[in-house]
Amino acid sequence: MDYRDERDALRARIESLEGALGSAQAEVERMRATEAALEASKREVVLLRSELNRLRPSGPPRQNGRMALFIVACSGLMVAAFGAAFLLRSRPPVPPPPPTIQEPVRVSPVVPVPPPVATLVEPPTPAEPPPPPPPRAKTARTASVEWKATVARSQGGGPPPGTACTIVAELSGDGRGADAREVEVSCGTKFLYRSTDPFDGMSSNGSDVTEAAGKSAGTLQYTLVYQDQGARSGRSQISIDTNQRSGTVWSDNAPTFRVDLRMEPLSLARDGEPLIDPENRKERLSAPILRTGKVSKLEGTPGVAVGSACTVDVSPVTSGDHNCRIRVRCGGRLFYGDKNSGFNVCDLKEGRVGRLVDERPSSQDSDPMLDMDLAEDTVTVADDADSACRAPQNPLSRVTDRAW
Repeated sequence: MDYRDERDALRARIESLEGALGSAQAEVERMRATEAALEASKREVVLLRSELNRLRPSGPPRQNGRMALFIVACSGLMVAAFGAAFLLRSRPPVPPPPPTIQEPVRVSPVVPVPPPVATLVEPPTPAEPPPPPPPRAKTARTASVEWKATVARSQGGGPPPGTACTIVAELSGDGRGADAREVEVSCGTKFLYRSTDPFDGMSSNGSDVTEAAGKSAGTLQYTLVYQDQGARSGRSQISIDTNQRSGTVWSDNAPTFRVDLRMEPLSLARDGEPLIDPENRKERLSAPILRTGKVSKLEGTPGVAVGSACTVDVSPVTSGDHNCRIRVRCGGRLFYGDKNSGFNVCDLKEGRVGRLVDERPSSQDSDPMLDMDLAEDTVTVADDADSACRAPQNPLSRVTDRAW
């Protein structure tokens, strides 16, 4: 406690003692007042007695009830006054209450309360919808497909020309496409190639399978492009393209052989579930198409005359996004399909080519414009480029073809 606190405590003690002294002085004043009242009562009694003696007659006393009652009352009053005075004198003095020591008031320091911090409440993030279920994987479909073939040429230890052969392929599809998993080629009683035979060396292999509706309702037929090549020992090598009706099987290991095969483009028909859904099929030409005709109309200076002989050649393409290549020749000059151009996607129905329109001139791609409709026996070629082979606005209209 510091000096200021002691001073405050003493001041509080003095104030308490002064309060007790004032209480004692008031008590003494009350006692003095009581004593004064007692003295006054004594004097009153003396006066009353003297008055009584004066009024008392000299003869025998008479009974007077009122006077007796007055005397009794005064006597009782005097007895009560004497009793009160005696009690006040005999009661010990009341000790003053102990001084009250007031503890100094401790003022707590004012701690500033910071204002509430505004909290930015982010809006609830909307629940993301559950992800769509993954597409169900299509069950693999399999089929064993067979092609008939004949030995066209033979070298080394291969079977002689004319020997009947069989190509068997185990195909697998998922509705979007199909490929060959296992391939076997046998001629007579001898296996020329089996994809399951072991080998040591290199292998570059691949396959391309197309599916088409068979000639009989509910049947399916297939074309096959398959190769397995590379320097090796053990398994023989093979390259087959049924679209081209040809294939070769050979071996560089003793005993060496080389056999060229000829076959039909389409396999034997089979029943059952298709390996490729109809909307995903990419039909290919089963054989080249050659039409002949003549120039019926000219515009510009194409370098040929009306009546010049023309040929239209539509060849199968077995790889890539295209399935046909078109070449148009008139008067000995190639007007469409020069060099690496002429590749298109032909609309095929049961192996027949529908109408084909190529609307882009050679300024936009590598060949001129073409409008070919073999069902109507018409082919029109036009271009906007000036070159040795293509004259400006050079249509060959109404080229009438006939089957060759």
